[in-house]
Amino acid sequence: MEYRRRQVVIVALSGLLCLILIAGLREIVSSHRAKHGPPEKLEPRNQVKGDLEETADQSVRHSATNATSSATKKELDREATLLKILQDHRLVLKRLRSQDCAAASSRLGAYAQCHLLEARLWALSFPREAEGRSLELARSGADKDARYVGMFMLGVLFSQGNRNAADGLVGIALGSDPTASSDATSILIENDDAGEYKTVYIRRAGDGDGNAISALGRWTDPEIARLLEKIAKSRKDDPEISIPADRALEQLRKLSAPDWPETVTKVITRQSSQDYYINWALQVAGDRNLPGLLDLLRRRLAVAEDKYVQRFADWTEGPAPFTKRDPASLRTMMAKTSRIQDVDWYYDEVLIKYAKVGGELNELQQARLQAHGYTGDFKKRLSEIMNGQP
Repeated sequence: MEYRRRQVVIVALSGLLCLILIAGLREIVSSHRAKHGPPEKLEPRNQVKGDLEETADQSVRHSATNATSSATKKELDREATLLKILQDHRLVLKRLRSQDCAAASSRLGAYAQCHLLEARLWALSFPREAEGRSLELARSGADKDARYVGMFMLGVLFSQGNRNAADGLVGIALGSDPTASSDATSILIENDDAGEYKTVYIRRAGDGDGNAISALGRWTDPEIARLLEKIAKSRKDDPEISIPADRALEQLRKLSAPDWPETVTKVITRQSSQDYYINWALQVAGDRNLPGLLDLLRRRLAVAEDKYVQRFADWTEGPAPFTKRDPASLRTMMAKTSRIQDVDWYYDEVLIKYAKVGGELNELQQARLQAHGYTGDFKKRLSEIMNGQP
């Protein structure tokens, strides 16, 4: 009995002592908070990405982490821009439905309308990234719109001397997908000023590709002539094949004649809303070093620009954004719109050729080429467009 009383007393004293200790600890904690504020909340280690395990070099690692984060954000911005370009391209094609972009405007105007201008600028601004992404998009079979943009950017890179881009286009052109093959062939032709891939065009022409057949009209080669004659005869009931073949044969006959310089000169100087020979004439004029080519191109551009100024000097729209005889407004309108096609549908083709052969560009010509991504600061121009400045 006495033993149990002692046990009860001991337990009671122990409980009292615990209460005194707890009260003391609470007082200490309250005093610490009053002086230093509440303690920082610590995240569990496995929830903090990039948690530093050593404190000695925390500042160095923090700087490296910030640099990596900044670089990642930069790359994501580039990718986000490309995705926006692809989205805008799809939306335009959906609005145009079956209408071809190129049928709606002049060459550079069509690029701008279908957001291929932005794709061009993106490829020129980020050539390293563009090679890989363009090949990836161009080889994707599921999204045909994105595939075309990828091939278009490969063409831009090829025009800048990128051999991997050219090889990528050749591979697609000789592939099994007929639509992709046709698009790749067309883009390859457009950017192959030196005619490096003539053998590809011969093969594609044999497969019945209309663009490849048309491209063969620049080479006076007996083998090519025989192939075109065979195609024209065997496909005479198919106008999409026979007409380009007959036209290419006629071009070869003209090039084989002694007066070919006069023939090519006439094509370059005449103006027509539908001239199937202008691109051929510009190409062979460069191939054969046509005498007086620079002067021919300069004169045609000057005629178009004079007509443009005369037609649009008094032109106004809305609250008169372009005032009468305002040179700056006229230059802006010519540089960034398709109005020039109203006076010369092939102005852009002539201008691009003129720039390539070393022509001295005037202010209007420089403004148009810069606005459409052929000269100037490509990143700056891309940023302007993506931020709503046409």
